[in-house]
Amino acid sequence: MATGAMHAVISLAFLLLDSSARSHRVIQKDSQRRPYVTRNRASARLSRNFFRLPKPKAMETTPIPRSRKTYPAGVYEGSHRWESQGLDVHYLAADGPKTKGEATKTPLLFLPGFGVGSFQYIESVKRASRGRNSYALDWVGQGRSWPSDPTGFQLSADFWVEQAAAFITDVIGGPTYIAGNSLGGFLAAQLAARHPELVKGVILLNATPFWAIRPPKAKSSTGPWSNVWDGVLPAPSSYKSLSSFFFNALRQEDIIKSILEMVYVDKTQAAQELVREILDSAAHPIGEDAYASIAFSPRASLPFADALKAGSRAGVNYLCLYGRDDPWVVPVWGQRAYFHLDIASQERRQEQTRQGIVNASEDHSIRYWEVSPAGHCPHDEVPETIAQVAEGWISSLEGGFGVDTPKLSMTESAIQVVKEDDGRKIRAYPRDDSPPRDVGEWAATALLRRDMEAAREKLGRE
Repeated sequence: MATGAMHAVISLAFLLLDSSARSHRVIQKDSQRRPYVTRNRASARLSRNFFRLPKPKAMETTPIPRSRKTYPAGVYEGSHRWESQGLDVHYLAADGPKTKGEATKTPLLFLPGFGVGSFQYIESVKRASRGRNSYALDWVGQGRSWPSDPTGFQLSADFWVEQAAAFITDVIGGPTYIAGNSLGGFLAAQLAARHPELVKGVILLNATPFWAIRPPKAKSSTGPWSNVWDGVLPAPSSYKSLSSFFFNALRQEDIIKSILEMVYVDKTQAAQELVREILDSAAHPIGEDAYASIAFSPRASLPFADALKAGSRAGVNYLCLYGRDDPWVVPVWGQRAYFHLDIASQERRQEQTRQGIVNASEDHSIRYWEVSPAGHCPHDEVPETIAQVAEGWISSLEGGFGVDTPKLSMTESAIQVVKEDDGRKIRAYPRDDSPPRDVGEWAATALLRRDMEAAREKLGRE
């Protein structure tokens, strides 16, 4: 929400900054640039050799208590770093159970939202490792992943997608399930659309359906946007001054605390330690530069809906798993994501039928579940519930889970209840028609129903 307000104000200032941008391009033209980044090359077109890094080395770690509320800042059990060519990428990893004679389970990778990092996924990684190897990645420019010299970097959605793709290839070593929250869900959809061979399935955790205000590279290289800085660092002083105003206003302890309490149903789960970790991350020496690049970088090459459709048509499995009580990404957004996925899956099935492929899509899973009470970050607010739904879904696709791995049944249509460690009882249920909570949601739901009927009618004609 705060980022959206920032983008709105920034857009009003663009015309005032044109002259500065022109001067900056002249300076950049003669400056020394990194060999793998150029002024006219978008992040989506970066050579993936840029991310071909050595095998990770473990950091020195200190065992931590089970509760996130007592460990020292920056010291995580299972921390690793992936380093090369000025990149310092931090991630968490936990090994799953090793069962003699049983095939290795497909890993699960968690992708964080904006402003946070793997520190918000310590419980998620630990619980997921009851059934399989699990990971959580910090995006470059957030959490504890930072370039030693930011020159030449453009922290865009396309850049992060390629970072995740390279991480799966070089560190995990093969196809994986990915679970992304908020911005992480948006990027997970992009990753599945562009690299379906790396993705076994996607879990969307209250995924934001949009990111960034600048049009994609192909649409912003000409016209008015060509006079606006495109986020390739270093930032012109005028742009950095503008973004720094918002950056420094937002990274106040009371502001971050109030934002978290707004989106967590149980305010006690918005722990002070989480606030501290966010502040520590933002205090990095190039934090302001990273924020400026993020604010002005172009949108992803594919809109969210198109990315979902592309992934679904490629046969990627999806679980839309949404905190019912999110005030930002309200249930109708999750239902719309499910609608795009389901329609694309039916189109895929029709195409296979025309080609004479029998029963090829029977194992294609598109599911929608809600958990309540839970808000925008359900993986952090109700980690046990999310873990059991996720493992139940993956089990339904692959089978072979150990009997001691907690999971919910995907064939049960009634509400199932999970007890969190602190005794809270959370409801989990499959549903794609949750009733609207206010007039705005009612109108959005009415539009969604109209679109669904039109799409299904079109499918019926074909």
